[in-house]
Amino acid sequence: MIARHFTLTALAASLLVVVPVFALDLGLEAELRLESTDNVGGSNIGTEEDGQLGYLLLGVYGEQRGRLLQGGFSGEIETRRLLSDSDAEPSTLSNFYGAANLLLSPSFSWYFGDVLGTVRSGDGILSLDNDENTVRRNVFVTGPSFNFDIDSFSQISAELLYFNQSEDDRDLAQLYNASFDWRQDTDGGNTFGISINDIYTDEPESDVGETVDSDNNRLSASAFWERSRNRLTWFASAGATRYDVDEATINGANAEFRVTRQFTAISDLSFSIGTDLTDENISTINSLLADGEGVEPEAAGVFQQHSASLIYRYGGAQLAFETGVRAADQQYQTLTELGSTVDPTLDDNLTLSAFAVASRRFSPRISGDFELLYENQQYDNIADESDSV
Repeated sequence: MIARHFTLTALAASLLVVVPVFALDLGLEAELRLESTDNVGGSNIGTEEDGQLGYLLLGVYGEQRGRLLQGGFSGEIETRRLLSDSDAEPSTLSNFYGAANLLLSPSFSWYFGDVLGTVRSGDGILSLDNDENTVRRNVFVTGPSFNFDIDSFSQISAELLYFNQSEDDRDLAQLYNASFDWRQDTDGGNTFGISINDIYTDEPESDVGETVDSDNNRLSASAFWERSRNRLTWFASAGATRYDVDEATINGANAEFRVTRQFTAISDLSFSIGTDLTDENISTINSLLADGEGVEPEAAGVFQQHSASLIYRYGGAQLAFETGVRAADQQYQTLTELGSTVDPTLDDNLTLSAFAVASRRFSPRISGDFELLYENQQYDNIADESDSV
């Protein structure tokens, strides 16, 4: 299912609704950041270039909570410059994230969301010092959702979302996402349920003679189980995913296993593995809405993605720390471009990454962060590899 973890607002919708305000928070933020890397441009092995990037970010944010409307937004202006090149010109980007939920009844609501951010190619972990390999993408989301408690032990939820995305004044694929979930709690502390999700992707019209992607439909269904006992939380799901592209059908599995060990009230260790059949549109939108900066696979197509991660978190009042490793393997099933003669297996690749992030709060308004990131991307069937620190 497409994630909705971003925090952005359809401000026009918010301003048109007159509601009693119970809490309205507004604030300003500023961030000065320095990044040093051995691969400024996300280049392949043998052509990397060391460099330092400087960033200055100014932003405004707000959150409003009321009986009929809940929402928040964050607007940012970011200027960056390649400090290791005295001739490099600075570049400025503006980002916007916002979401608003109109509460029409205790069980029924209507969602609005929008995000404007950058999308980079899958090669390289760091933002680039120029716009050669990054693009600006806007994603607008809206639709109704329904949540109903059948009794004190079981609940159902459903939603229908429309995703409109554009890039550099060019319309991209439009997505229609319908989902249904049912869950049942038991006296023994177990939770069981089923989840069904359908995403129809409507590719844009193209000029005569141009290659266009095919409309496709992705249907997935799974059963899940969750249990919390003592300091351990377990989650497991298993199901199947089916793509219908033109006259072809592609089938794959979707499964996830996750276990979290709570050490203290502010620290835990989690391990997860999973697999799913997905495509470029869905994975790019997911990363953009989750992080504000999207990662786009280097090829269009449907691929089976296997992933694994091990992450430790510590969240103290003054010091927070997170470290972990991740692995993601993409195995392409087909390319969605009509008439393409490219072998899709040429895009099969494995990405390995490791990270450590520490944050120290000096006062209610001032904090400092340190991040160490590593990413390596290797292709299975061609001599292509990138490495970034």
